[in-house]
Amino acid sequence: MFFNKWKFLVTIAILSFATLLFVYDIALNKENKIFGKGLKLGLDLMGGSSVVLEIDSQYLKKDIVEKTSDMLIEFFMEERLSYSELTVKENSISFKIFNKEDLYKIRQFLNDNNKLIEVSENNMLVSVVLTSAFYEYKLLDVMEKTIEIIRKRVDSIGTNEPSIKRRGNNQIIVDMPGVNEPEKIKRILGTTAKLTFNMVDYGSTFQGENIPFGYQYVESVDNSYIKYSVKVKADLDGDAVVESRLEYYEGAPAVFFKFNKKGAKIFADLTKDNVGNLFAIVLDDKVLSAPKINTPILGGSGVITGNFTVIEAQELSLLIQAGSLPVPLKIVEERTVGPTLGIESIKSGTMAAIFGFFLVFVFMIVFYRKLGFIANIVLIINVLLLLVMLSVVGATLTLPGIAGIILTIGMAVDANILVYERLRDELNNSGGDLGFAMSKSFDRVFLTIFDSNITTLFTALFLFYFGDGPVRGFAVTLMIGIICSMFCIMFVTKMMIAIFYRKWFKVV
Repeated sequence: MFFNKWKFLVTIAILSFATLLFVYDIALNKENKIFGKGLKLGLDLMGGSSVVLEIDSQYLKKDIVEKTSDMLIEFFMEERLSYSELTVKENSISFKIFNKEDLYKIRQFLNDNNKLIEVSENNMLVSVVLTSAFYEYKLLDVMEKTIEIIRKRVDSIGTNEPSIKRRGNNQIIVDMPGVNEPEKIKRILGTTAKLTFNMVDYGSTFQGENIPFGYQYVESVDNSYIKYSVKVKADLDGDAVVESRLEYYEGAPAVFFKFNKKGAKIFADLTKDNVGNLFAIVLDDKVLSAPKINTPILGGSGVITGNFTVIEAQELSLLIQAGSLPVPLKIVEERTVGPTLGIESIKSGTMAAIFGFFLVFVFMIVFYRKLGFIANIVLIINVLLLLVMLSVVGATLTLPGIAGIILTIGMAVDANILVYERLRDELNNSGGDLGFAMSKSFDRVFLTIFDSNITTLFTALFLFYFGDGPVRGFAVTLMIGIICSMFCIMFVTKMMIAIFYRKWFKVV
């Protein structure tokens, strides 16, 4: 028996479903896809901007040590532990304790927070060392948060399916197809956007006066000669903001913001206790504005005013909405691909695919006649099935991806040639019985085809795992192409031969 009825029905069902996906996701190019995520064009085909961002490692290490020190001080205050001579160094914190029993509590507290911190004691002098493993752990956490915030910022711009991925331990690659405003992108991605609300000491705006402990001078964003004496520790930070948008205040562009429930309560208490005083709205260590608190603000919202243009106010509102970056980022690489170059890439890739198709079609028909015609039909089905699968998984088609499609065509043809050459041998041995010869040829070449495809599949998996950018795009296309070609050679080709030569085959 050459072909089974159930295999026949399953094959027809899969091809019918794939055709439906193709019509909705590719041919009609609908925005609201009924099936799948849609096939997207990559940066090299569509044009756009690409930026490589790098985390400031030195800042991160300093910030981790300072935050660990603050955490320890808060713990000492909560537990009422006595300590003195607290010193913060590059990767360690040291202090004296007066009760040796407190050391157990300190160890337990640090171990509960992270087990990668080493604590040692010598004559009541405690040393807390932040190990390299601890920094790596924190870096991984910071990278995840940074990627999420960048994704929110990029989504706010309205880009077409951006690609945001890690490179190494401290770099992030952001590809934005269809975006050709590199300066705007650099401003939005490179700004830390650390927003805080700090009380101002007695309205002082001039450097040189004696300021109380816990305050520091911060420059105004619009006039570097004006400096405000603000609290070092923020009374409220931007993480409490849940909504931010452009509004007009007294006819000028401004940024409206709204706090969450907890932030609204803190803000209400802050304004109640400081009526008549100034409070500063600080963005990235620059005072945006320092309004006077005339009455308690109980609504949990406010407005940031300044000499903003409409574009500046829009950008600031989306930065606040997306949240501040946990660490500063440096732009270490940037490139812009024009849409014209992308169109040329599509044309050259398409021409290569068409030319390759044509040569394969001619070769198969010349050498294998009717069976070659069947192989060509299966090849078309194979490519359409590949495009549908790429659409279903939401893959991004790049120039290397087109190369992967062309390679898949070659591998699919190679499988057909193996079957047909084996068929010739079997026909000679069986005395011309085509049905028997075809069954034997498929059975005997299966292991050869499976072996060659599975080894290529493993190669593609390694390329995907260890590769980056276009290499991964090539690997995805190749993996899906191998699966589609295996399905087509073992099921669709059999079905097509059974249909064309049904007088020789019993299909039940």
